[in-house]
Amino acid sequence: MHPVLRLVPIFIAFFILVADRPVLAAEVVSVQDAYERAAKNEITLVDVRHPDEWRATGIPKGAKPITFHDPEGVAGFVNEVRDAVNGKLDRPVALIGNRGGRSTRAQWALEEFGFKNILNVREGIKGNVIDGWGWLSAKLPMTPYKK
Repeated sequence: MHPVLRLVPIFIAFFILVADRPVLAAEVVSVQDAYERAAKNEITLVDVRHPDEWRATGIPKGAKPITFHDPEGVAGFVNEVRDAVNGKLDRPVALIGNRGGRSTRAQWALEEFGFKNILNVREGIKGNVIDGWGWLSAKLPMTPYKK
């Protein structure tokens, strides 16, 4: 078999997985911007990580800890975020995870359920090579998580 033909199943799988996804509509914001805007109450900052991660590092100051790992699944997560913004689906919501993966998946879920103004703090708590060093490296304030 020609080596290029071995890649065909990979390309098919890739297009099946992403073809039904909308183009990423969320604005990507830096950790510094998210921190400043949350402090001014211009956005609702949501930390989508797991409670074990919150206990290990704390949560960003001003963030609401709403895990994407909700026991009721994605619908439970969406309902928690909807409650956090008092049902105002056009309220700017900034999502932060560890390194950008979960915040992107959470973004897709919220957009699917009608949220109109999602911001992605894709840099995350620990950073990534594309977006930046992260909240912790920027030495932005954290609040201990005590539950």
